Amino acid sequence: MIIRNSFINIKFNIAFKSKKEVGMKKILVIMLALFLAVPAISYAGSVTSRWDVTIGGYLMFETGYNTQGIGSSTHNAVRSGYLGSQNQFDETGNFFMSAGQTELNFLIKGPDAWGAKTMAFLSGDFTGQWSGTNHGTFDMKFAFIKMNWPTSSLTIGQVPAVTANLPTWSGNVLNFSSTTPFNKGTPNTQQIMFKQNFAKNWFFDIGVQTAGMNGAGVGGTQNNNWSNSGMPQLAGDIGWNTDSCGKVGPWNMLFSLGGFVGQSKEQYISQVAAAGAPQKWNSKNVTAWLVEFKSTIPIIPMKKENKAGAFLASFNAFTSQNADSQLNFVPATGALAYTYGNARNPSDATAPVISGGLAHLQYYLTNQVFVNGFYGYYRQNWSNAQGGQLAGTNGRMMNNQQIIANIMYDVNPAIRMGFEYTNTYTRYAGLQEITAGTGQYYDSKGTNHSFRIGAIYFF
Repeated sequence: MIIRNSFINIKFNIAFKSKKEVGMKKILVIMLALFLAVPAISYAGSVTSRWDVTIGGYLMFETGYNTQGIGSSTHNAVRSGYLGSQNQFDETGNFFMSAGQTELNFLIKGPDAWGAKTMAFLSGDFTGQWSGTNHGTFDMKFAFIKMNWPTSSLTIGQVPAVTANLPTWSGNVLNFSSTTPFNKGTPNTQQIMFKQNFAKNWFFDIGVQTAGMNGAGVGGTQNNNWSNSGMPQLAGDIGWNTDSCGKVGPWNMLFSLGGFVGQSKEQYISQVAAAGAPQKWNSKNVTAWLVEFKSTIPIIPMKKENKAGAFLASFNAFTSQNADSQLNFVPATGALAYTYGNARNPSDATAPVISGGLAHLQYYLTNQVFVNGFYGYYRQNWSNAQGGQLAGTNGRMMNNQQIIANIMYDVNPAIRMGFEYTNTYTRYAGLQEITAGTGQYYDSKGTNHSFRIGAIYFF
C-alpha cells in the first residue's frame, strides 16, 4: 500500500508540474541530443579519402516476360519439344522482375608517379555472375590501377579484354550485364596491359592476361586448363581511331585488329577405372588463340551536343580455337565439357573452332530518343569425336543467334527508360534423349522471345 501511494503521489506531482518546467526540460533534451550528435557528425566526416574519390554507378530495374522458362538472362534458348514429347522449360514462359544489374563504382585519382597521372577504379553489381555468387549479392566486376602518360598508359588488374567484344553494346541494351553474344570477350579479364599511341591516330596494346573468366567453378584463385599450362596468354591489338569524322556519343571512328595466344593443358582419361585396373589420366598441350577485327563508324555524326539524326554502326568478326570459356560460351555440361581428347583414342585430339560476328546500329530520333538494333551469331565447329559421336556430347551448343531491338528515352541526364525485344535461337549438336532407352527426345534447337521494360538511374 505504501508503494502504491508513493507511485500515485509521483504521478500526481508530475501531472501538475508548471509549464515553465516542462519547457526547460524540452530545451535540455534538445541540447543533449545536439551534444550527442556532434561526435557522430565528426565521425561521418572522417570517412572521406585522402585522395580524390568519385562515387558513381546506376540503379536499374527491369521487368518482362520470356516465352521459355529460363529467367531474366536470355543468352541462349533451351530445346523445344520433339514428336510429341514436351520440354517443361519450353512449354511454360516466365514473368520476371530484377534489380540485380544495379552497379556501384568508385573512381580514385591519386598523386603522380614516374611522370604519370595515377588512378584506380573499382566497380561491382548485384547480378552475381562475376564470381558465381547468388543473384542479388554484390559482386566485384572491375578492379584495376591505371597510370597515364601523355601518349601511353599501363593498366593492371581486372578489366574488360581488349579483344573479342563489342564495346558499344554496353548501356545500349537493357540486359547489358548479362553474358549475351554482344560481349564475347571475357569482360573481367585479369591482365597487365600497356598501351602506346603513335603517329597521331595509331595505337597498340600489348600485355599478358589470364584465360579463365570469374564464374561458378572458375576464378582468379582457382585452377583451370589454361592456368595448368603454367603460362599466361599474350594479348594485344593495333588500331587507328580519329574524331575528325565526328562522334556519336563517346564513339568515334575506329578500326582495330587484335587477338591473343596461349597454351591450354587438356586432360583426358587414358585408362578408365575397372575391376583390378586403376584410372589414369594423360594430358596434351594445345594452342588457344583468337583473332578479331572490329570497327565503329559514326555514319552521321552528332552536331555539337545535339544527337538528333546521328547514326552509328559498330561491328566485329572473330575466329578462335580452343578458346570456348573465354568467349562466354558454354559448349556442354558434364565431364566432357572441356575435354578435347577422345578417351577411346587419346591421339585423336579435337580442335573446336568458334567463329562469329556481331553488329550494332544506333539511330537518334531526337536528342533524347534513340533506337538500337543488334545482331549476333557464333558457331562452334567440333570434330566428330566431340560433336556427337561420344555419349553425352549431343548437349553441345553448335550455334547461337540473337536479334535485339529496343527504343530508349533519356528523360533527363540521370534517368533512362526503354522497351526491348530479344529473339534468341540456339542449335545443339543433336537430339537429347529424355530418358535412356525410351526413344523419346527433345529437339536439337530452341527459340526464346523476350520482352522487357527497364528504368535506369545514373549517378
